[in-house]
Amino acid sequence: MSSSSPPPPERNLQRSKRKASKLPSPILQEDTIKRVKTRDQSLIGDEYNGKRTISLSLLTPPPSSSNSRSSSALSSTSTISIPVEMDSPHTYECMGLTAEAARSIYNDGKEIRDGLLNDYGEDFNSDFLECSLEAYLVKRVNEVCDDVLAAGDGDNWNEAMTAAGIKKELQDAIMDEEFEAIRGTMPLQSWLKEIFNNYFLTFEHMNESVLDLEENSSGPSLRGGAGEEDISPPPPGHRALFKSVEFHRAQGIFLKDRINLDRLTSVATPMDFTHRNGLYFTDALWVAEVYATFSKRTCPPADIRTVEIHVPEDHFRKQKVWELEFDDTFKEIVWHSRRGELLPKNLQKIRSGFRIIHGPCTTQHSKNYAKMKHWNEITDKHLLTRTTTDEYGASKKEVAMQYLWRNDAGVTELNIDCKGKVRVWKPLKGWSLVEDPEKDISVKGRNVLKG
Repeated sequence: MSSSSPPPPERNLQRSKRKASKLPSPILQEDTIKRVKTRDQSLIGDEYNGKRTISLSLLTPPPSSSNSRSSSALSSTSTISIPVEMDSPHTYECMGLTAEAARSIYNDGKEIRDGLLNDYGEDFNSDFLECSLEAYLVKRVNEVCDDVLAAGDGDNWNEAMTAAGIKKELQDAIMDEEFEAIRGTMPLQSWLKEIFNNYFLTFEHMNESVLDLEENSSGPSLRGGAGEEDISPPPPGHRALFKSVEFHRAQGIFLKDRINLDRLTSVATPMDFTHRNGLYFTDALWVAEVYATFSKRTCPPADIRTVEIHVPEDHFRKQKVWELEFDDTFKEIVWHSRRGELLPKNLQKIRSGFRIIHGPCTTQHSKNYAKMKHWNEITDKHLLTRTTTDEYGASKKEVAMQYLWRNDAGVTELNIDCKGKVRVWKPLKGWSLVEDPEKDISVKGRNVLKG
């Protein structure tokens, strides 16, 4: 494995836990631990070798038993190990790395971060540098995956993860056959980046989350449970679009006087329709549900939300939508985009007249596209589909569709047009609607030490 790396911060309300610092960075504060143990000693374990166990019931309510599709693939584990301190090799270990790999990567990164602290002092913020606690982990793991996948057939994900130091438990979660189709929508490296990000967000805010559930034992304000078929349609003249993300990313879209959907921009590259980042939504609720389940399976302590936006039809008219069907143009765009390449000039010229692209979702690992000699090798097997039955009992295949907002200008207009038109769901709790998303249980900006 290669070297370089980052450490995190303290759990002070004014500081990020991931901010490089020589101060303590406890995941759970002593007051929080004492409060929980007063109620039930079994919910939080004692510190042992830099880790402790914690009941998942302290972080997120269990999935609704009525939503069998969402809960079937979730881990039955009732407790997980968490690091005592964020700035420690145990953080990487609790995210799914072997103890040996976690310590190697952490020590290399800490050497770099300590050098920066010595040179620039405590006020230096390395969060956004390649040596940050999160970025360095992603860099090191994905460097190894890049090399192993390039040397193999591109489908050798287990081999790549083993070489990168990923534990078997996380490998099994990622490679679960139930998620084969959704897994193929992004490269392995992008999934690992997203999984690690979910863990960092969860660990960083875990103290607040535990206290929120302690103080609101009756749970957040939710409206009933629904199935996919029971979710009410959008108002006339609007399209309902969905995206499942970790809770704190969903929370981040709500600002004081506006919404900020660009917080949901995909970090994965390459993707369908673009070799760079973009804002993706789907109108297929079942895709959002499977994605939510996969996110929870690969990061059990994470709290997952599905963001629903109601986009006025006028928005699509103003922004202009490039409507793609499964034809030669679609295949050529996907072939170049998934290979991380620029589109040919003729397609770039056409695309320049549109801010939104609407077309089918594709699956299969990106390396499969890299191995292709020509875009005409793309077939309908590369489409993300599901089989359902119609009202007469006949089976039918449904192709998942997606929308891509290509640039900042389009997303800015989307923010304006969707203000007051956002709903947030708990997809793994019977599709319960959060009545007031801005006051969702972990969104409170209060002093968690009070009360």
